Amino acid sequence: MKIIWTDESLKNIEAIVNYLDKEWGEKVTNEFLVKLRERSILISKFPAAFTLIDKDEQIRSSVLTKQTTIFFRVDYEAREIKILSVFDTRQDPDKLKL
Repeated sequence: MKIIWTDESLKNIEAIVNYLDKEWGEKVTNEFLVKLRERSILISKFPAAFTLIDKDEQIRSSVLTKQTTIFFRVDYEAREIKILSVFDTRQDPDKLKL
């Protein structure tokens, strides 16, 4: 299935990458980006393997790292997956926008 990254998810990734680069350096940042790419491939191949957190909205989640969770919605008719948010779990949960 095709992956579509929302503006919100891209902003999330940019903020996480900036934080990692500043606080932990290029190596940790690159490791995060590799994990993100690998997980997005896995999500595109097996979206139903991930936790369904909202049945009505068909929103699923995937824990990427212990600090980061990916939230996405699957549209089986359009054969696409929309990444809604890449959420840093250290944030206030009220800031989560889906």
